[in-house]
Amino acid sequence: MAFLIFLIYAFGVIGFVLLALPGITLLSEPLRNVAVIAFSLYFLFCGLFFFVAFFDFYFDIHILTSRRLVDIDQNRLFSRNISELWLEDVQDVRVNQNGIMETIFNFGDLEVQTAGTKPNFILQKIPFPQEVSSLIIDLANQAKEGVLPIDRMPHRSLKGIIENKLIYHDGVLRQLGALASSFPLSKEEESQRS
Repeated sequence: MAFLIFLIYAFGVIGFVLLALPGITLLSEPLRNVAVIAFSLYFLFCGLFFFVAFFDFYFDIHILTSRRLVDIDQNRLFSRNISELWLEDVQDVRVNQNGIMETIFNFGDLEVQTAGTKPNFILQKIPFPQEVSSLIIDLANQAKEGVLPIDRMPHRSLKGIIENKLIYHDGVLRQLGALASSFPLSKEEESQRS
């Protein structure tokens, strides 16, 4: 998407520079003024397109709690879909990374298969899909074993992902407000307090 936006802007800049060069007289003066106005409108619409695309990307939010998975999709400027899936309903999680860009930059699609007749839950173009998959499976297994939501915590070294950063310590989650202060301290945090 970023490359496409770059190409669109590059086309406009090249055209605008060709009009502005003093040695090139492709158009008469009145037509040159019309072309300058046309390129200005072109840049205005490109900027608007970029703003809407960025807004759509930035406000797509995925939240994994000890109880459920929430997907907030910003479709257009004033349109949003919110879906949730209880962890008890998770059957399987599949990761799809297609192409060299998704492999190099470690992002992809995550499909969470659900129990019964519920539709599958699809998270598109998320960072660290393998890590998110392992977190979902770990918490879903705990939910199926009957572990209370207040006691559910990933058994892996990875504890969460916030703002595209991998979090490995409970203390960091607590500092960021992603872990309640009433949640029991980990052994590591207890040893640091002593």
